Amino acid sequence: MAGTGVGKYSTTASSNETVQSTNFAEGMAPSDVNNAARETMANMRSMYNQIGEGFVEYGDGDGTYTVTRSDADTITITSSANLTSLYYAGRPIRILDGGGNTVTGAISSSSYSSPNLTVNLSGISLASGNPTKVELGPAIKVGGGRVILDDDEDSYLSASTDDQIDVVVSGTAQLEVKDGSIGPTTDSDVDLGTTAKRFKDAFVDTLTTTGNVTVGGNLTVTGTGLVEAAYPVGSIYMNINSTDPNTLLGFGSWSRFGEGKMLISQSSSDSDFDTGEETGGAKTVTLSASELPEHQHHVLRNEGSNTNGTGFFSNDTDAVAIGNTGIGGLGTTDTTNQQINADANVGRSSVNIGTTGQAHNNMPPYIVVYMWKRAS
Repeated sequence: MAGTGVGKYSTTASSNETVQSTNFAEGMAPSDVNNAARETMANMRSMYNQIGEGFVEYGDGDGTYTVTRSDADTITITSSANLTSLYYAGRPIRILDGGGNTVTGAISSSSYSSPNLTVNLSGISLASGNPTKVELGPAIKVGGGRVILDDDEDSYLSASTDDQIDVVVSGTAQLEVKDGSIGPTTDSDVDLGTTAKRFKDAFVDTLTTTGNVTVGGNLTVTGTGLVEAAYPVGSIYMNINSTDPNTLLGFGSWSRFGEGKMLISQSSSDSDFDTGEETGGAKTVTLSASELPEHQHHVLRNEGSNTNGTGFFSNDTDAVAIGNTGIGGLGTTDTTNQQINADANVGRSSVNIGTTGQAHNNMPPYIVVYMWKRAS
């Protein structure tokens, strides 16, 4: 049989006749009364000491009890009642085993099949032989699965559902802890730190946010996710460095882009610029006659008695239209391009403009950079 001190006491008064070394009995000697009372007081003191350590010898709940060692981490208690509500998973337990060792651990599970209560243990290895004392730790399940943390009982840990722990502060559930996750009970309701009290360091595998991110200091990125997101496939990267962006950025396959060409923004209203990667334009241009702007050139002449020596160029094949209608015909300087208008004897003289028909520079001010396009 197991049980020590108060642990032997029964809730049935008549069953307490032989639970001490000196027992209370009818007609007992006065000296035995004193000894029995002193033993009872010692047992009471021992019980309070156990409570102070966080344990109490419960046994089967009614006096001495029978406990056997099934194996190194299993015991069986003989009980007429199902005590799994007290011997529940997670509750601390302390056992005086058959080798005289006091070992402490926790209950991993329990089951009842009358009259045997089977208790499986974790963190304990029992010596051979049957235990002589079984003590239970704090009953954290008391109060509807709550561990009350303050005087007015509105802040506590609560096992609201199976496999979930809620952290309740001032009567409001703030956090919920489940297998593999910790989160706020209500969406967007709990701050992780404050502007006055910050967490020192945080180490996470993946950080996902649906709101803004404010960085008060430097942002150091050791991976490529942030930079790579800024350059998806099809992006153009520019640098005055000729090094392949894969070497600089650490990701992607890149090819040189737009060599010797300038960039222009797409425009749906202009057929020259309405499609990505359309090309056009020229570095140099040779103007055609139709592209020359309208203009005038003044010349001097001296023909016979006509002293009017002014004239102007027309647009007609670079000829010179003489600005007077004097006497005489076409002079010796006339060419096949000379024309006669409705006014009689108006002469036209050809003048060499001095052009060579060379292409001219069509470039605005520019600066050269290296451009790359991400292919994958």
